Amino acid sequence: MSNYITGPIDLTLSHHATDIATQLLQIVYRQRRLIHGNDNCLHTPCTLCLNMQTDKINAMIARGGPITFILPAFPAKSPNLSKVLGTSPDLGEKLSLRQLNDLCVKISELHPPGARIIICSDGRAFSDCVGVSDDEVSNYGREIKNLLVSLKLNNIEIFNLEDYFKQGNFDSIRQQLVEQYGRSIDALKLAIKTEEHTLNMFNGIHRFMYTDLKHRKPEYSSNKLKEEAKDVAYQVIIRSNAWSALVQEVFPEALRLSIHPQHPHSEKIGIKLMDCDDVWRTPWHGAVLDDGENYRLMARSDIEKMPVNLVYENGRPSYYVLRRYESGQAS
Repeated sequence: MSNYITGPIDLTLSHHATDIATQLLQIVYRQRRLIHGNDNCLHTPCTLCLNMQTDKINAMIARGGPITFILPAFPAKSPNLSKVLGTSPDLGEKLSLRQLNDLCVKISELHPPGARIIICSDGRAFSDCVGVSDDEVSNYGREIKNLLVSLKLNNIEIFNLEDYFKQGNFDSIRQQLVEQYGRSIDALKLAIKTEEHTLNMFNGIHRFMYTDLKHRKPEYSSNKLKEEAKDVAYQVIIRSNAWSALVQEVFPEALRLSIHPQHPHSEKIGIKLMDCDDVWRTPWHGAVLDDGENYRLMARSDIEKMPVNLVYENGRPSYYVLRRYESGQAS
C-alpha cells in the first residue's frame, strides 16, 4: 500500500475535472447494486447520488493519482456444501475478479492514472463465527492472490487483518479488532430497529446463517437454529462493521464499495460482481451455472436439480453447465 497518498489537500478543481468525476461515477454506477425499490436511481443516478461521492473523486483527480476503491469481500467459501462446490475459489471468484478489474480498466480510459480496487478480505474477522477454520481462510486468500497473478488482474490488491495487526495469533487479533473498532450488541440491536439498511443487512445475513447452520447441524430444531443464526448474525455484523471502520481509517480517501445492496444515497456503493438468483448471493455463497446465455450464481443444491454437468478446471470442480447448452469449458 506504499503508493497510497494520504494527507490534506487544498487544490482548486476545474469544471472539466468535475465533469470527469461525474463521468467516472456513472461508469461505476452501471454496476451498482441497490436495495429493492430504488430502480429510478439505478437507471438514472440523481444529483444526490453523484454528490455523495464527487468530493473524494475530485480530490484523487486533483492529486493526479488513481481512483482508489476499498471492498470488504472474498472472505472464504461458505462451509455449507449445499451452496458451494468446496473450499477453493472457482469460476465465480474468477469472473467476479475479472469484473472488478474490468471496471478499473474502463475508468483508466477516461482517467489515465487509472483505478485500483483494494479487496479488504474480511474472512479472518469472523471465520470463527461461521464455522470456517483459519487454515481455510489462509488457503482461500492465497489462491485469490494466485488468481490475480495468473489472470493478470493488475488493478486489484489484497489487504487483510494480519496486515494491520502484525502481532498476536488470529484469535488475539480478532479480539483486538472488536475492542478497538466494534460496537456493542445493544447498539446493533437499536440500529436494527431504527435503520432500514441495518435491518436489511441483518435479515439477509440471518437468513444465510440459518441455511448454513441447517446444513451443518441437521439434528437441531428449526427454532433452535433460528436463535443460533440470530446470535451468529449479530457477531458477523459487529465484526464486519469493525473491519469496515478499520479499513476506512487505513484508507480514508478511498471510495467504499460493498458486495451488499445499498441505498442509492449511501456512502457505500453496492457493487454487482455477477448475475445471481438472490441479491445477497456471492461467489463464496454460491456456485456458477452456465445456462448457455449467461453465467449466474445460485445455490449448488438448486443447480443440481437441473440437467447439468459439472465442469472441472485444473482437476477441481469449477462450475455447472446445462446439458442442452453445453459447449465446452469456459475460458
